[in-house]
Amino acid sequence: MNASLEQLKKISWIEMLKRNTYTVASVVILCAWIYVSATAILFVVGNIRAAFNIDERAAESQVIMFDIEGYEKIAKRFNLKN
Repeated sequence: MNASLEQLKKISWIEMLKRNTYTVASVVILCAWIYVSATAILFVVGNIRAAFNIDERAAESQVIMFDIEGYEKIAKRFNLKN
């Protein structure tokens, strides 16, 4: 099947598209479906990864430190016993 430039110029592309309308439409819809599916998967995976990503600086400010010395002072003041 040797195709030359002259043979390609002779093809009526509009007529070929008219005869293959459903095939072309199906291919376009399939490409759109693949693009939308891949975009949705990337969106979900990206948000799942972001949800489990820990910001170390923000986590340090949320850590509660227990101060034994402060507790002992307050325990003496309010007469709390272990």
